[in-house]
Amino acid sequence: MSQVVENEHIAVTILNYGATVSHFVHKQKQIDVVLGFDDPEEYKQAGNPYFGALVGRTCNRIEKGQFTLDKTYQLPINNGQNSLHGGIVGFDKREWTVLFKETDRVGFCLISEDGDQGYPGKLETTVIYSLEGSSLLIEMSARLLEGTATIVNLTSHPYFNLTGEDTIQHHRFTMYSEKVMELDEHQIPTGKTVEDPFFLLKDQDITNQLQDPRLASLRGFDHFYIASDRVSSETVGSDRVLCEIVGSNGLGLRVKSDQFGFQFYTGNWIQGNLKGKAVYRPFSGFCIEPSAPPNAPKTHMDLVKIEDQTWTSKIVYELFVTN
Repeated sequence: MSQVVENEHIAVTILNYGATVSHFVHKQKQIDVVLGFDDPEEYKQAGNPYFGALVGRTCNRIEKGQFTLDKTYQLPINNGQNSLHGGIVGFDKREWTVLFKETDRVGFCLISEDGDQGYPGKLETTVIYSLEGSSLLIEMSARLLEGTATIVNLTSHPYFNLTGEDTIQHHRFTMYSEKVMELDEHQIPTGKTVEDPFFLLKDQDITNQLQDPRLASLRGFDHFYIASDRVSSETVGSDRVLCEIVGSNGLGLRVKSDQFGFQFYTGNWIQGNLKGKAVYRPFSGFCIEPSAPPNAPKTHMDLVKIEDQTWTSKIVYELFVTN
């Protein structure tokens, strides 16, 4: 099943399966800015690279699928030697329950049992999608129903393409970050940060950078950016503007969040000639995934561990027009 929320500026379709954003239409430009499939059943195919999904219990990579609370827990290994995006059957592959549906808001809930994908504790997760002007707001929360502690690091995983062209070449990227996490050969942070202007994009067309030898091992960008504490006029409450991207057609995307940083991914590993709403290939779309950093249970446990408190996160995907 699918739920459509809309206002005079945008229309967004969210599937019960994976709480997935399948369509995100800017009405003035008449462009659907997210990659995906027209048939909801196609999201269940093995080749779906998390198009538009709500990812959990933890997004990104956990080294060797292990973390320690009261004891060491083992998660499924599904990405080299790591556990990625919550395991083999993460939240992106679950049917979510609709809590409520309004014209411009919809809420979903998912119960994850103790031991699900190796995680401890029975967890209740809620996500609310709502529209404000040309913005899609995603508000996530999670709390333990049973158990003493667990880890949570949810994010949203839409792939954006603002022009409707074959690739994201000729999009201009500005990252409000001064530090990128250095990665080892398994895409696990080393504990060091990189301050190379090559990565710290400031109103840059990344067409040439995608072919640069520095990105050869990853085939493109797949890096975690630490959010800058810089305050801008667009900041809403505690939300920080993480990045701004503008397509050659003048349609822009501004991403805000209260999270530690964000994963920037340029669709490097999309299978060639993947047939969806269009035929997709590497660099057909980009992802901005606000969250705690990769391998957070080893390095930033305070950001992901919950006991009797409720974990919360907010992401805003705001479209704007420059011409």
